[in-house]
Amino acid sequence: MRKQDIKTKQQKYKGSITVFAALSFMLIAQFIFTMLEVSRTIEVRKALQMNTESVLESIFANYCNPLWEEYRLLGTSVVNSDGDLSFNNVQAQLQNLTAVNLGGREKSLLAGTSLLTAKMTDANFEEFLLMTDDNGAVFQEVVCAYMKENLTYETARTIYDNLNDMKNAKDQYGDAENSIDSARDSIKEAREEENRKQEELQKFPKMKGTSGGKVRTTSSKSKKVSADEISVEMPEEEENILDIVSETKKNGVLSLVLPSDVTLSNSAISLDSSVSHRTLEKGNAKREGSDDWYSNVLLNQYFNNYFSCYTNQKSGHHMKYELEYLIAGKGEDAENLRTVIKELMVVREAVNMASIVTMEDKQAEALAMSVTLVGFTLNPAIIAFVKYAILAAWAFVESVLDLRTLLQGGKIPIIKTHLTWTSNLSELPSLLSGWSKAKESSTGFDYQSHMAALLFLQNNGKICMRAMDMQEATVCSVEGYEDFKMDRVIVDAKVCATYEYSPVFLG
Repeated sequence: MRKQDIKTKQQKYKGSITVFAALSFMLIAQFIFTMLEVSRTIEVRKALQMNTESVLESIFANYCNPLWEEYRLLGTSVVNSDGDLSFNNVQAQLQNLTAVNLGGREKSLLAGTSLLTAKMTDANFEEFLLMTDDNGAVFQEVVCAYMKENLTYETARTIYDNLNDMKNAKDQYGDAENSIDSARDSIKEAREEENRKQEELQKFPKMKGTSGGKVRTTSSKSKKVSADEISVEMPEEEENILDIVSETKKNGVLSLVLPSDVTLSNSAISLDSSVSHRTLEKGNAKREGSDDWYSNVLLNQYFNNYFSCYTNQKSGHHMKYELEYLIAGKGEDAENLRTVIKELMVVREAVNMASIVTMEDKQAEALAMSVTLVGFTLNPAIIAFVKYAILAAWAFVESVLDLRTLLQGGKIPIIKTHLTWTSNLSELPSLLSGWSKAKESSTGFDYQSHMAALLFLQNNGKICMRAMDMQEATVCSVEGYEDFKMDRVIVDAKVCATYEYSPVFLG
C-alpha cells in the first residue's frame, strides 16, 4: 500500500511550466540577446573605425621608395593600369585588407566565428591632397613637417638672420654695378666738356701790349691775361679700373671664376613634360597653408640637404646641378650654372659693397683715384659719384675672388672686415687676369649656403614646382618607376567606408 502511494505521489509532481512563465522566459532571453547584440554592434563599430584607419595607413605605407631614399618624401602613387589617376586599385586593396582583418570564418557561433566579422562593400575617397596641389604649397607643408623633426627652431633663426643680411645688402646695393658704366659716361662727358673749353680758349689771340686798339681799364691794377694762363691742366686719358671691369664683364663671369679645363655636366631635362610646365591633376581637399620665415628656412634647408649642386653632386640624381635648376629653371645643367653664377655675383657684389663702404682706408684710396680721374672738373658731385663707382668695381673684383673660393669648396664670410678682405686697389687688374682666390673662413658660408640665399630671394611656389621636376625625373630614371608622376602622388585623404555585417545573437 505504501509503495503504491509513493508512485502515485511521484506522478503527481512531474516538472511543468505555465504559459505565462514560458512567455516570461522568452522575453527575458530576447532582452539578454538583444543587449548582447547591441554591445556587439558598438564594438563592431569601433573595430570598423580602427580598421578603416589601419587599412588606409597600410595603403600609405606602400610609398614610393626612390622618392624616400633620395629626397625623404613620403607619398603613395594612385594610378590605374594606364598610369592615370584612379582610386579603383586603392579601393580594391582596402577591401582585401579588410577581408584579412575582419573577414570570417564560418558564420556559426559554435564553430568559433569572430564576433567582429564584417565586409567592406565600398570605400569612397571624399577628400584627398596631391603632392602638386596649390602651386607647390602642399609640397612645402610635407617638407616642413619632415624638417621640423631635423632642424631646431634656434638653428633656423640663425640661418634666417644670415639670409636676411644678404637680402638687405642686395636690396640696398644691388644696383651698385650699374654705377660703373654711369661713372664711365660721366668721365667721358667731363673730358669732352673740358676739351671744348680748351678749344674755345685757344680761339682767343694772345694780348700783347695795346696793339690793335685802346684798352680801357677801371682799375690801375688791371693786367693782361692770356688764354694759356686760365687753362686747367687735365691728365692724359688712360685706361682705368672702371674701364677694365666694364670690359671684363662683357666676356662673361663664368670664364673668370672657372678654369677652361673644367668639365661641366651635360645632363638635361625636357621642360615641356615637366611638373612645372604641364597641366596637372588636382586634389579636392582644402588646406590651411603657412608662409612665414620659419617655413621658408625649413624649405631652403631641405633643398640644401637633399638636392645636388655643383660642389656637392649626388649619385643617382637625374641632374647634377639641381639647386641651380631651382633658381634658373633652364633645361640644361651648364646653362643653369651660368645663370646662377651671374646671380651669385650680384649678391656677392652687394654684400661686398656693404662691407667696403664701412672701411675708411679703402674709401680714402677710392677718393684719391677719383680725384686723379675727374679732379680737373672741380665738381664735388662728380668726384663723389666716380668714387662710389670705383668702390663698386673694387667690390666686383673681390666678388670674383669669392666665387673662385666658393666653387672650389671653400667658405667666405657674409660681411667682410679688414682681416677677411683680400684684394688691393692697385692690384685689381692683375687679380682679374690671374687665378687668385679670396681668403677662406672656417665660420663662413660655402657655395650651398649661398645657393640658399638665392633661393630665399625666389618665389616659393616656383621653386617648389621646379623641385618636383627634379624629383620626378630622378624617380623615373629608376627601373620600374618609368611612368611615375608627382601629380599622382597622394599625401592625405579622407575616406568614407561602408561595411556590411550579419547579426550573431539575434540571427
